[in-house]
Amino acid sequence: DETGRFLSRGTRRAMARLGGTDQELVVRIGAGDRDCLGELFLRYHQQILSFAHRMVGDVNAADSVTQDVFVRVMRHADKFDPNQ
Repeated sequence: DETGRFLSRGTRRAMARLGGTDQELVVRIGAGDRDCLGELFLRYHQQILSFAHRMVGDVNAADSVTQDVFVRVMRHADKFDPNQ
């Protein structure tokens, strides 16, 4: 499992308990709750990696693109407006 490279099994279990909608998680990330970023990672890492791999055709480049996606979420979550 690709996720295992980044998070321990215990961390994955703990994060899976965070729950909430994607919007709620992004709002919480914007407020500084980095555990919520891990939850989004668990939810979407594989889908984003697969999509990026299809687009760029190289697994290493796709991994880099995927990492960039989550870094951007972390950096810009405070600008997210769930009412728009």
